[in-house]
Amino acid sequence: MSGFLSRLFRRGLGTPATDLPELPGNVTEDEFYDMTFAITAQSVTNGLLHLSCRAQANGLAVGFDMTLPQQIDGGLSFNADGTPTMAKARLSAPVTFLPAGPATTALTATLSARTGHIAQDLSIYYDAPATLPEQLEVHALHLEEGPVDLMQQSTRIKLFFELGPAPEGEGEEDPEIEQLYAELFLIPDLPRGRLALHDKDYAYRPVLIDIFTAAWG
Repeated sequence: MSGFLSRLFRRGLGTPATDLPELPGNVTEDEFYDMTFAITAQSVTNGLLHLSCRAQANGLAVGFDMTLPQQIDGGLSFNADGTPTMAKARLSAPVTFLPAGPATTALTATLSARTGHIAQDLSIYYDAPATLPEQLEVHALHLEEGPVDLMQQSTRIKLFFELGPAPEGEGEEDPEIEQLYAELFLIPDLPRGRLALHDKDYAYRPVLIDIFTAAWG
């Protein structure tokens, strides 16, 4: 157990985990880090699913809460010539990540430790906000054909963390100026009680860790 996670456990800030999926171990910067969480609680309010997502790392429960639409009407479709289009794939409401107390604190620490990325201040990103809200709302595209009722079947969704503008002018040519932007695959599988987050590109992972740490600590 890493020093930080060990201190969390001794101080009672982490919850011991039982029967939860284990997060992957250490990876290099050019390897994917795909996570699976158990859905430990769920409810529906006004068409929005409210999910508690938990895994374990070194005996601690780690995770977050989330909301997303239960019913996804659009998705991948095809033009008259047979070519695919995502024109109607956007979800009707944002996907929202919510902190879940010590489990979320332990998650951000685990991600940093196991991927080798020390979270950076958001000031390294072009025109990024000084702070982020704890509730992270992100836009999403449905990657399968609709309609889909998430209570009945699994599907694939791509998330877009567009939290800062793209560099303009000289910044477009400066490799040291980055946009606060990342993508992530979301695979909800409520019939099996699981939810997965898969890297879209391992180059996005440091940005995601910076975002989660800035919002949740």
